[in-house]
Amino acid sequence: MSSKFLKQTKKYLTKITVVAVALAMATTLAFGQSGSGKLESAEEEDKTERVYERMIAHGGGTVEGFDTSSSVDAVNMAINNGFKLIELDMEFSADNKIIMLHDWDRTVSTYLGRKFDIKLTEKQFNNQLICGKFEPLTFEKLTKILDSNPQVRIVTDTKGDNIKLLTTIAEKYPAYISRMVPQIYDYSEFETVSSLGYSDIIFTLYMQDKINYNQLLGFVKRNDIYAVTVGKDYWIKGLPEKLSRDGIVVYTHPIYTLEEAEGEFKRGVYGVYSSTLIPSEIEEHEAEFYLMQMSEKGKAVKLTDAAMPQDRIRTVKNHGNMDYKACKYKLDGENLETRLSEIEDSPSEAHELTIEIWDISGKSEEKANVPIYIMKYILTKNEGEVRILDTKYAYRLKALKKLPEFQTIMDADEKNKPAEEIMDILSKSFIAKAGKYYYYNNSISGSYSVGDELMSAQKSISGNVIVPLAETIKELGAKNIMMDSGRYIYIAMNDSRTVSQVYSNFVRKDTYNTKISVPISLYRNKAMAGGEIISVASGRDFIEDKGLLIVLPENCKVSDKMAEKLAEYADFLYKDQSLLQKAQI
Repeated sequence: MSSKFLKQTKKYLTKITVVAVALAMATTLAFGQSGSGKLESAEEEDKTERVYERMIAHGGGTVEGFDTSSSVDAVNMAINNGFKLIELDMEFSADNKIIMLHDWDRTVSTYLGRKFDIKLTEKQFNNQLICGKFEPLTFEKLTKILDSNPQVRIVTDTKGDNIKLLTTIAEKYPAYISRMVPQIYDYSEFETVSSLGYSDIIFTLYMQDKINYNQLLGFVKRNDIYAVTVGKDYWIKGLPEKLSRDGIVVYTHPIYTLEEAEGEFKRGVYGVYSSTLIPSEIEEHEAEFYLMQMSEKGKAVKLTDAAMPQDRIRTVKNHGNMDYKACKYKLDGENLETRLSEIEDSPSEAHELTIEIWDISGKSEEKANVPIYIMKYILTKNEGEVRILDTKYAYRLKALKKLPEFQTIMDADEKNKPAEEIMDILSKSFIAKAGKYYYYNNSISGSYSVGDELMSAQKSISGNVIVPLAETIKELGAKNIMMDSGRYIYIAMNDSRTVSQVYSNFVRKDTYNTKISVPISLYRNKAMAGGEIISVASGRDFIEDKGLLIVLPENCKVSDKMAEKLAEYADFLYKDQSLLQKAQI
């Protein structure tokens, strides 16, 4: 028998085995099983296994309520939440470096707060804050994250040139090819992508306006495609079910709720892309036992965030089979009612609510000694009501927390207390920090917001600190500020009139023109400005250092050495987390 015939036979048997195992996996999709699945090869020489995850972090997942940001913070949060497959949106910078961004036109203002006439360079992109607060992610940074987390792989996504993207990764980062699970968007892309060395390739169908099912099935099986991704609202109804029945591993997106995920699994989908769910929610006990709440449509759904009278906690419905089981409620590790009576009212002070599930069937002595599972939630109490949150929504309490107190923080460390002169200057200054939503003015803290959301100070393309102009200049004493339809901004302050235009490098105060390096820009339709224009309008000097903007008191001039000292202690207001905790942030 020829070696060529044996090789072809082994390859044929391998594909049969993979299809059979995939079919078995796709049709055994009840909640409570492990989040990973393996497809084993039948070839004796090739011992590699294909590993599948039930959940893919869509766009890097969610961090502090912001989803699909593809930021450093989001990826780290996804890893902490147990994701092993993370999908990231990739684009090219102006200098042809790979950065994590959905696109440069349609959604760039969602993530960077504004549109740009031309693409940013990688350095300029790194100077931005994603969603106003998160660190931007480049492929260079991604390699460091992958080095520290060998269990993680990246699903690539791009709205640009996919072949260029995957070629660039293969040529510049060959050591990371095995860590990539590339998506292709057309049949024609497969040969090129496969030849670059990628093995686990996903065929995602949202670019396909026509589908010949036999062609699709033949293509996937013939080329040993890793999986097929079908949008949940894809125009061909029943396609996931059909593919699953034919032994293809199917993913779908975007999925936002546990109820949606359950529905997709029931119709044969193996896994989901989600920016809001985390793996533990569909695995083992957490997939079975959780509290319920009523949705706006009157349906019982998984509790995420609910308020109720404090005497109604025990009446909240539990999801899961509660036959021969009992619940033990604890707050901060103590009896629920006893602890509730002890804690003070505070809408921002978080307490741990635990609900232990115990087996009371009497069939197992071992099960009777330890709880089957412990549900964990966050609870706050205020004026006779409690608020119960899923632990992943802890960030929602941030907006309700007491702002840090200038004097409390400065007095916290007696050994490193600033000199009297430094303390005096800072207490009369305006201080803001890029990435932080709170500021200090005359030693009193305040916060920036847009609508109902907290908003942080930003960085300009050049890396300079920029702050919401209207709120800042009013804090400094401006009588009025307005912007007209031509985006000219007028500031009335100190009996003078200051005028500039969005994106202009000139500002006029009364009859004098001044050239500035950081023009006014728009972020989420708010005028953002740096220290230069604030200095012109207010007549006050400023310091910019360590990501801080310090507007000094009136008629205050300082040396470079003093400026460094002031920035050092001003940064102390934001940086020292242990002291911030003492200040009850």
